[in-house]
Amino acid sequence: MKRGQFEEPVTLLVGMGIPRKIESVMDGYVLLQDWPAASCSRPQCLQGGYRR
Repeated sequence: MKRGQFEEPVTLLVGMGIPRKIESVMDGYVLLQDWPAASCSRPQCLQGGYRR
């Protein structure tokens, strides 16, 4: 097994229940960087006020 790889892929549901397989730590990192909530400030996210 390569460094940073998971033994088994983790499936996350993104968007409208679309499955996305995360096979490594880097895949997870890339997903979180693209996540819309990552670009809003903390109070704004907590209030659900994020709109794109």
